[in-house]
Amino acid sequence: MGRKAGIDLGTTNSCIYVLLGDKWILVRHRYDRPTVPSAVWKHQGELKVGTTARAYIGQSPGPILEVKRKMGTTETVELDGEQKTAVEVSAIILRHLKDAAEAFLKTKYEETHEEKYADWATPITDVVITHPAYFSAAARTATAEAGKLAGFETVTLLPEPIAAALAYAQRASAERE
Repeated sequence: MGRKAGIDLGTTNSCIYVLLGDKWILVRHRYDRPTVPSAVWKHQGELKVGTTARAYIGQSPGPILEVKRKMGTTETVELDGEQKTAVEVSAIILRHLKDAAEAFLKTKYEETHEEKYADWATPITDVVITHPAYFSAAARTATAEAGKLAGFETVTLLPEPIAAALAYAQRASAERE
C-alpha cells in the first residue's frame, strides 16, 4: 500500500501535503517555500518546473503559466516546439510535486535514522486533488487524467469549497482537543 497525498493544483501556485500516520505534513520546497509556482518551461530538451521555470518569464521561450484555465478544453500550448494539452502540462506539475514530496520524506527519514520513520520512503500512490467549484465535468475529467499521467494510481477529486470546509472543521476539532 502506498502513501496518500493531497494536492492543491493551483492556477498560480500549487502545494502538496502527505499523510504520515494520522498527521498531514506540508511539503516544504526549494528555499523552504510551502508552494511551488504552477509553471513549466522547456527549451532544447531542458525541463524546468516551479520557481526555476518562472525565472524565464520575459524570455523567449517563456514558461507556460496558468494552464489550469485550459483544463477540459482542446486548446494546446507550445512546449519546446511541441503542442501539449493542459492535461500533459498539468501532469508535469503534478509529477514534480510527487517527486519533490517523495524526496522530502526520504531526506527526512535519512536525517533521523529512526526506525519509526522507516515508512517515510514509501512511494505516493494515492492523491486527492482539489479543483475549483466552477470546473465543468470535462475539466474535472482532465484533472483526474493529469493525476494518472503523473503516476498516481488512485486519483480522487475534491471541490475547493468542500476542501476548505473540511480544513476548517479539522482545525476547529484540533483546537478543542
